[in-house]
Amino acid sequence: MDDARRQQMLVWIADGRIDREEATTFVDDNCAARLPDIVRKQAIEDVIRAGPLAWRAWLEKGSREDWRDAVGSISLPTLIVAGSEDGDLGEDAQRRLNLPHYSDARLEVLAGAAHLLPYEAASETAALIARHIRSALPETTSPVLL
Repeated sequence: MDDARRQQMLVWIADGRIDREEATTFVDDNCAARLPDIVRKQAIEDVIRAGPLAWRAWLEKGSREDWRDAVGSISLPTLIVAGSEDGDLGEDAQRRLNLPHYSDARLEVLAGAAHLLPYEAASETAALIARHIRSALPETTSPVLL
């Protein structure tokens, strides 16, 4: 994330909350295309409800942490999903930053989506997750559970 955008988002919570205009900017800036109105409204409301302490902690600290050396290799069946239009955490970033840390990982890229995948591509994201879970379960697990 570039410093100008980081500073802009820190200003949004300087008064302890994110207002509707700021939340709208965040949603619109993090989607590849304008969301359908009902989905966009929900996304904006969700951003408004974001905890200011968590928002600030992510921007000031969490997003700057580098855990590569400490993490090592994680041996869990892992699905990493990225939007093809996500400028900060798209396919290239996922291949470079996340994929190397999993011994059993698959990267899926959703074309035409950016950063807010559950809003931009809800069905596609859910289908990828469901397929991943089914493929990771032992064969003796009942499909009724899914």
